[in-house]
Amino acid sequence: MLREFIKSTLRYNLILFWILVSNLCLDAQEFDIKVNVTQSNTSMLSDAQIFRNLELTISEFLNRTKWTNDEYAPHEKIKGSIQIIIKEEPSLNNYVADIIIKTARPVYKTMYDSDMLSFTDANFSFSFNVGQVLQKSDNIFYDNLSSTFTFYAYIILGLDYDSFSLYGGEDYFIMAREVRSALPASMQNSDPSWSSGLTVTRNKYWIVNDFLDTRVRPVRAFSFDYHRKIMDNMYLDPDKQRAILVSNINALDQVFQSYPNCLALQIFADAKRAELVEIFKVADGNQKTRIHDLLMRINPSQSKYFEILKQ
Repeated sequence: MLREFIKSTLRYNLILFWILVSNLCLDAQEFDIKVNVTQSNTSMLSDAQIFRNLELTISEFLNRTKWTNDEYAPHEKIKGSIQIIIKEEPSLNNYVADIIIKTARPVYKTMYDSDMLSFTDANFSFSFNVGQVLQKSDNIFYDNLSSTFTFYAYIILGLDYDSFSLYGGEDYFIMAREVRSALPASMQNSDPSWSSGLTVTRNKYWIVNDFLDTRVRPVRAFSFDYHRKIMDNMYLDPDKQRAILVSNINALDQVFQSYPNCLALQIFADAKRAELVEIFKVADGNQKTRIHDLLMRINPSQSKYFEILKQ
């Protein structure tokens, strides 16, 4: 009886130990990203349950994989959302979708999160079967889903680390490039979401190409100044930080002048347009005009958001 009691107690304690270890490992991971899969129409061949399975599979892959060597406390996790809108099913278990990715970064001593990425990967083609497992695809190709979400994990990390230290995201942008390099040549050359062709300039190739382009380094340096030196100190003296922001923003204009189609610059503007309007709508007329004119040049398709800065 005593021997059985001891064995039972040891087994119970071992189970508790592994639960604790598992929870600690999960807490140490980097992402807290909500995934949602929807259908744009109901005329799909697949049962709706497969989309719930896809949602769970992507969520567990992103949020339970260890992506860096750093330890993250729960409040330090990178928060965001991924919406996958299934638009077509050309054949059973083969889909065409839009992926909408949004992430944010907390601002020091506030309850405010600053948007870091707001990007749509349009007309993404993939296959998925119930029970399929996504795999981290650093230097090897398994399937398009695995490569795509491994790629975006590293892009999200690159943007986040750039905001905390100067060019701090370099290694993660390089890892994202390696994910693309591991694709079959046919995908690199002909898949619109991965190819370097000029017919599609808002895709995964151009994201990583731009963030590693030396011409774009001023945008990345500005991102560090913007987040770590300005936004994280905004609580101290908003007027002073606003003035510093105006004086530093020429870096974006210089990149625009030399590389007007820069996707990295558009990504920054897409993420920050509402935030910049909020920051400068109480500024003086000269500051408003400078920010309005810059945003109109970089992001003309979003002109309606900037009208308030002309008042």
